[in-house]
Amino acid sequence: MLKKYYKKLKREKFPASCVSKAELEDKFCDTVININWYSILYNRISFISLATQKFKNCKYLEVGSDNNHCFNSIPVIDKTGIDPKQGGNVRTTSDEFFSKNKKIFDVIFVDGLHTFDQCRKDIINSINFLNINGYLFIHDLLPRNFLEEFTPPMGTPWCGDVWKVAQELCKTKGIEFNLIIADHGIGLVKKIEKNVNYFDDYTKLKNLKFKDFLEINNKIKYIDPEEAIKIINN
Repeated sequence: MLKKYYKKLKREKFPASCVSKAELEDKFCDTVININWYSILYNRISFISLATQKFKNCKYLEVGSDNNHCFNSIPVIDKTGIDPKQGGNVRTTSDEFFSKNKKIFDVIFVDGLHTFDQCRKDIINSINFLNINGYLFIHDLLPRNFLEEFTPPMGTPWCGDVWKVAQELCKTKGIEFNLIIADHGIGLVKKIEKNVNYFDDYTKLKNLKFKDFLEINNKIKYIDPEEAIKIINN
């Protein structure tokens, strides 16, 4: 589904310093995913807010609140936002929070550190503390070029390599997983079984690059925002 957005750019269209740095690690790629997020009339807040309205006295958790752009917009009384630096209402790391947490949530949004290692830990922990029929949203699963995917970040926007968790989630039993084409790529997970066995493909995925993402993303079920709304409302 994404291939229709692929576009090759001339090398000089990219910042020369970034190209040089990427080439040192064989991470330069002249193909981009030509999507303008601002032309899509929905963002992560649209879908998270919709999901929270499905639960009476919804319990909401946000991992990585940063400047509270999302956290302050979620119309829920019982909400917890964790961030080690700023934003939210709990000042701690996600690892520390989950190690002590006993609360079960209805809706969780993961937007923490944009690395495969940390994101998959946040997702595994989140699923363990998510109610059956609860929703988990994951931000930044669709980098549009090698610059947005490169780690450490070369600038903004930065998705990092969290796209790799989608490759594991699409094979995980006990959940329904879709990826919404909006707002840098939003993972939509519905927990449908009590016991979820997260599919571990870490060794295969850990060293993959943006150019690999372009080759293997056809395994993911990408959906448009309107379909996502129908799924959540169902």
